[in-house]
Amino acid sequence: MEILAKRMLFFTKVILTFLVIMVLIFLNFLDLRESNRNKTYLNLINKVAQKGDDALRFKNYELERVKFLQDNDSSSATKHINARNELVNLLKVYGANFTKGTKGGGDAENRFVVMTVPERHVQGPGEGTVASALDFFLAYASNDTASILTGFDSKILKKQLDSISNVLSGGFNGGLPKTKPLAAGNGNVAPDDNGGNAPVVGDGTNPYGITDNKNSRILFSTYEFSEAHIQDNNLVLVLGQNMRNSNAQGAAYSFSLHVPAQLKKINFPSTLHFAGFDSVLIKDLSSSKQKQQDLKNLYGFYDLSMVDKISVEEINKNNDAVSILGFDISRKWFPVALLITLVIIYILLFETIKKAQQQKLKIITDYNSEQVLDFLIDKKWIRLFLWIATPVLLGFFIFYCSLIRYSNLTYGYFAVACLLCFIIGLLAYKKSLVL
Repeated sequence: MEILAKRMLFFTKVILTFLVIMVLIFLNFLDLRESNRNKTYLNLINKVAQKGDDALRFKNYELERVKFLQDNDSSSATKHINARNELVNLLKVYGANFTKGTKGGGDAENRFVVMTVPERHVQGPGEGTVASALDFFLAYASNDTASILTGFDSKILKKQLDSISNVLSGGFNGGLPKTKPLAAGNGNVAPDDNGGNAPVVGDGTNPYGITDNKNSRILFSTYEFSEAHIQDNNLVLVLGQNMRNSNAQGAAYSFSLHVPAQLKKINFPSTLHFAGFDSVLIKDLSSSKQKQQDLKNLYGFYDLSMVDKISVEEINKNNDAVSILGFDISRKWFPVALLITLVIIYILLFETIKKAQQQKLKIITDYNSEQVLDFLIDKKWIRLFLWIATPVLLGFFIFYCSLIRYSNLTYGYFAVACLLCFIIGLLAYKKSLVL
């Protein structure tokens, strides 16, 4: 009787030990999962910081926003594209030469910024810490409300261009439009209501009523197109940047032509979305004040150069053995070994109880010892929990908290092993009630 009782107590201790180990591994998993999530966020804000302020400016992603607009608001996209094309075609009539580079193709700077938001003044992560990089990330992570060009007054623009062309060709026009100094010493040209030729009457050869004469072509052989952008409710064209006009006695002029324009407000995803960063991660981090604070509390004073090192350490933690009760246990193979051993333990436990029942031995109620852990088998509810609930809990821990992805066949083995232990434990508990 004593041997059977000790054997039953030993098997129960082993079951309890396995349960404790899996609880510890589960807690370790929760810590690793948080570390992995933090590592993902750290990598994100590090990449955004490396991208830099110059690369993340709104105008660098105008063409990507046009594509987004085509997919989500085709009517507004059509109006915007038509207005942009109308502007390009009109300037071409006056001799402007445009390439894909001029219009922001490839890696070229976009000089047609006819979709814009108020200029951000974002300080880069100058300190080089995680906290400063996070602030830089948040500055670009919010959604943008942009003004897009949907139309402009082409007659006024044509009149202005005609006026400048006529002056350059030597015609009397009251002189170039009056200028006022800019900060850089250039001129800012406003529409000249008193000077300038009346619009040329069209002969049906082009949509703008401009005859193909030297006057219209001389403009962009003397000045160059610099940029187009939106300012207030106007379309602004800047011509002749850093070019010299002989009529201006060698002074450098920049002509800014202001044309009334039609604009429309459109909501766009953040700049980071168009820069190719993960939209789900952007939204998740930027919308959670708690996650932001946790990152600052845990890693705020880390240098950005440490992020890659942190990532390597987390990878090692996810794959290295875990130390439990003084033993290094393989994360991958421990669940397999545990369930194989557990099935054997449950079979031996059932055989022990079955043998005691056959011999009519009261190995629970009649056996007395001074062992501290006798209560594991003395109490019915403890036996119920350890023998029946343990396989269920172990199955949950293995399926939920494993960082390893096994094959479907292996998962099937896990499920069968847990079910088998549950059934044997239930049968053993029922038989133990008469012992």
